[in-house]
Amino acid sequence: MLLLSLSITVAGCSGTGGDGDVGSSSAASTSAANEKQAYEFFVAKGLEDLQSSGILGNLMQESSVQPGAIQFGGGPGRGIAQWSVGGRWDTSFHDNVVWYAGTKGMSPWSLELQLDFIWYELTTFGYGFSALRGTRTVADATVVFQDDYEICGTCDQTTRINYADSIYSERLHWGEPIVGPAGKCIDDRGAGTADGTPIQLYDCNGTNAQVWTANSNGSFGALGKCMDVTHGGTTDGTLIQLYTCNGTGSQVWQPESNGSLRNPQSGKCLDLPGGDTDNGAQLQIYTCNGTGSQVWHVL
Repeated sequence: MLLLSLSITVAGCSGTGGDGDVGSSSAASTSAANEKQAYEFFVAKGLEDLQSSGILGNLMQESSVQPGAIQFGGGPGRGIAQWSVGGRWDTSFHDNVVWYAGTKGMSPWSLELQLDFIWYELTTFGYGFSALRGTRTVADATVVFQDDYEICGTCDQTTRINYADSIYSERLHWGEPIVGPAGKCIDDRGAGTADGTPIQLYDCNGTNAQVWTANSNGSFGALGKCMDVTHGGTTDGTLIQLYTCNGTGSQVWQPESNGSLRNPQSGKCLDLPGGDTDNGAQLQIYTCNGTGSQVWHVL
């Protein structure tokens, strides 16, 4: 197998620890497509947005999420997590990328394979998996993965957290479904484009009525219009609709670390009335309370 050669600069992880994972790269050549694929992989496995972002912050520091990354200067680091030659890249018993790729009939240099190997390690050996799933901030998730999975020496923790924060923000600009209670999606009823069309919860179906893009002014758009608090209301129970994008406070949604979407104008959160998960339940604003009826994440 030919080794893929990338121009990589060491930027924050030196020394060895645990299995000896070392090396990292600048994010200058990071592939946005790889970031998106990796983030969606971990969310699809059931991790929260903030936890997936924490993993990505580490992978960006390690390799710019490039599966062909080789540690600069000929060091042992390989792949997106810079697993070490002589360790978790090709040697550790039933815990190395090359062996795992052979069991799957895939190339060890495949991004898909390397992401699946991370999940295999987390769910088979731990590497801080329980602690990761218990984190409630992007920073905490980043540090847990850094300390318990990457096991680097000098890790440049601040940079890893900054990368993770950027992923947590950028994920909303990828034009993706927003998933809420019962694994259902925020949906524009009937894919309507008329002002006042209800915004509801519905089975995720991959249609454009469920693809939301975060705009620079804080609004979420679908089918050319924006998710809007009806008449700019500020009281509990005010319904959510689709409306012509107008830049007003009724269309601004601020993602919070607990997964809620807060409307700053009203100070209230996007909410599923009564926790009703039936298809067609129209969304509303309600006093922020941290319950599952107010937790949303990008698929």
